[in-house]
Amino acid sequence: MGRPAKIDKFKVAEEIIELASKNEELTIYNLTKKLREISQKNNDPTLDVRTESVRRVLQELVRLKILAVCGNSRGESKEKKPYKLLWNPEKAKEIIKCWKEFYSLSEKLNILKHLADYTEENL
Repeated sequence: MGRPAKIDKFKVAEEIIELASKNEELTIYNLTKKLREISQKNNDPTLDVRTESVRRVLQELVRLKILAVCGNSRGESKEKKPYKLLWNPEKAKEIIKCWKEFYSLSEKLNILKHLADYTEENL
């Protein structure tokens, strides 16, 4: 299965919240493994993620105060960095919806700004 050019980070974030509500261990490697399993089971290529993509989504969820790092522990070969959910899953999903709307709006504003700059240069 080929990797998609762009993953849906909002869908990945929602799946992470779902896994957190099921009391799964929230580490980068465990989440990557679980998301790939879900991707194969549901035939959904937007969840076929790499560890770097999961790390970026986790950082964004920490920045939004949805998740928090709950200490470091030592795994079999690497240091584990587990996360915990700070909100109940419904509120966390609402925060993700707001994040998605803000992200979409900021993209549109950037496009409009670029168009305005382009037209000013050509006048």
